Amino acid sequence: MKIKKCILLILIIVFAWACGSEKSKKQDVELNVTKVFLDISNFSDDYIIACCDDQFDTIKINENGKFLYSVLLSKDSYLEIKLAKTNVLLYAKPNAEILIKLDAKDLYNSLSFSGDHAEINNYLAKQDKLLFDAKPNSESFIYAKNYSVFSAAFQEFDKEFKSNLKQFFEANPNFEDFVILEKERQKLINTNLILAFYSPLIFSEQADKDIENEIDFLINSTDKNNPNLLNLSLFYKYAENLIDYKLGLKYREKNIDDISDAEYINDYFNLVDDLFSESEVHEATFYHSLKTFIKYYGLEIISEQFSRYEEFSADRRRLTELKNIFAEYDKLNAGNPSVDWEFFDINGNKYSSKDFLGKYIYIDVWASWCGPCIKEAPYFKEIAKKFEGKDIVFVSISVDESKNDWLNSQKEENDNIISLWAESWDNVLCNFFKIHAIPRFLLIDKQGLIINSNADRPSAGIEEVLNSLDL
Repeated sequence: MKIKKCILLILIIVFAWACGSEKSKKQDVELNVTKVFLDISNFSDDYIIACCDDQFDTIKINENGKFLYSVLLSKDSYLEIKLAKTNVLLYAKPNAEILIKLDAKDLYNSLSFSGDHAEINNYLAKQDKLLFDAKPNSESFIYAKNYSVFSAAFQEFDKEFKSNLKQFFEANPNFEDFVILEKERQKLINTNLILAFYSPLIFSEQADKDIENEIDFLINSTDKNNPNLLNLSLFYKYAENLIDYKLGLKYREKNIDDISDAEYINDYFNLVDDLFSESEVHEATFYHSLKTFIKYYGLEIISEQFSRYEEFSADRRRLTELKNIFAEYDKLNAGNPSVDWEFFDINGNKYSSKDFLGKYIYIDVWASWCGPCIKEAPYFKEIAKKFEGKDIVFVSISVDESKNDWLNSQKEENDNIISLWAESWDNVLCNFFKIHAIPRFLLIDKQGLIINSNADRPSAGIEEVLNSLDL
């Protein structure tokens, strides 16, 4: 396996901070093994996720809330440890020993580092707390109703971030290489914040050329072809947001308000080629984009891009992983049996997929908080009414975690639709069909075999498909 930035070497559950014999320590140094110790309290899960060079490993924490994560580093690198829905970012050099201590109930106030590079990692913890305290996902930040409110919050955050970095460098002048990289990380953060606010406004009356000029200046000043940023999950979110923003501007300029999935995917990957020219960055961004698009669109529509990736990628691990994903998705191909499922309606009646044998099933997987789902709802009702009395049932399955949210959305009765509640994403239907984004539509035949595991939406083409069936 080729070493790029780092390779996961070994994962060990530890019951004390003892590190073995002098001989093993010497071997670790020769191999550039970096050890990360974590001491965590009030953590309800039994496992954490460690990430290096986009390789993820699940690590069991012992009863004392401790574990050791050993990683082979070929150079200085950012690393990430995922705790529930939060990522702990750290920076490590080869042969380092780093101790992380935190209380899961108050992560940002309790997080502290000791051992090697403690100055850098405590600085990173301070900056992460700054972003958390800024409450970016609020109406006073990226969900602000106007740019002036957003800009005020953004400028305050940006000013303090830069001040913290300046103070760090003044106290640690020997870390110049890290400071240069950290300035680039800040640009990624800033670009994500601005695009999160502005991208939804591109086609609206609030679109503003002056704001777009500011965004373009920030984008153009960012070293997006820097391989040292690839260990950051933040980088791939930046790439996704950047490409969507560029495509939004392109479609607005050409007055395109509707585009097919195939055209969008082709445009998206063309921009991956154009924006990320450095070979390692291009390969990694293409790979991550493929994984994201497979989850949402399935295999058939993304196969051409995967063939392109096979032509230029020399990363055997990533190629093998993608091929395994394709193999896993094969069971969703047309003609294969669908999974058996059962859910309850608003009156507590249980419905099973087996109840509909002998009829086609058109399934809408949705949630009350999903804007595109709500947009499709009137079309779904209209289609169901058009095919009333035919050998097809229309089933609406909510993945709302809150039953009340689902119930409140069911006030308007519709006799042509069977409305069910799946309680959450984690259910047999979503797991089988690998549903990671909604709305998602499924079409099943009379024998319970798959016709299309990613069927057309009610607003775009499904009526023609249904008219071709033996109803």
